[in-house]
Amino acid sequence: MELLDGLDLEELVERFGPIGEARACHLLLQACGSLSEAHEQGLIHRDIKPANIFLTHRGGILDFVKVLDFGLVRKAGKDSRVTTDDLISGTPAYLAPENMCNPDDVDHRIDLYALGCVAYYLVTGITPFERDSVMQTEMAHVNDTAPSIIESGKSVSPAFEMMVMRCLAKDPQQRYGSAAELQNDIQDIVEAQAWSSADASSWWSSYRAKKQQAAKAQSSESSHIMSKDAGVTLDIAIKR
Repeated sequence: MELLDGLDLEELVERFGPIGEARACHLLLQACGSLSEAHEQGLIHRDIKPANIFLTHRGGILDFVKVLDFGLVRKAGKDSRVTTDDLISGTPAYLAPENMCNPDDVDHRIDLYALGCVAYYLVTGITPFERDSVMQTEMAHVNDTAPSIIESGKSVSPAFEMMVMRCLAKDPQQRYGSAAELQNDIQDIVEAQAWSSADASSWWSSYRAKKQQAAKAQSSESSHIMSKDAGVTLDIAIKR
């Protein structure tokens, strides 16, 4: 497996808080590209979530996205079951309603629904349907409307919220028809406020500096522990 230097989007939000709309769009565009390629091959990912979208750098390009973990991937089509031993596959916080209602007859639009949940999480720090139990979360996906991002006080454009809510439509027919179509809509939003290479460079410089400081602190602590252990061993040896 390719060695990746960076962090997944779940860790990004947990450590640094929700990100801005411009950067979210920059990352979502790339995720759409990966899904579009998979969908064109007739493959459904089925477990799109922040932990499966990795943020790294490649060939001098910063904020480069890799979509990971195709372990649940299935061929699209009614003749290909997406369940295993009658269990629903995927992560509850990002499952499309049809995963619960008709899990044997889903298509690529479950990935677009999940990506909408990811977009919501990136700018708010929470998933659209956070409940106390897995069952309540699954039922919320089926029955409830996601709270407005703008009304929650987050600074996003109406166009961004409309894009997210279209991804989260209960009826697959009301969602985007393809990852490429979603990508086009996100590109229109990006043109209004882009995440630049300078922005990415500044963030990664800060991230690397903090990472180096953490590594030095850990190394210093390990050396201190080793030194202390050596002193205890020597003291025991002298006493003996």
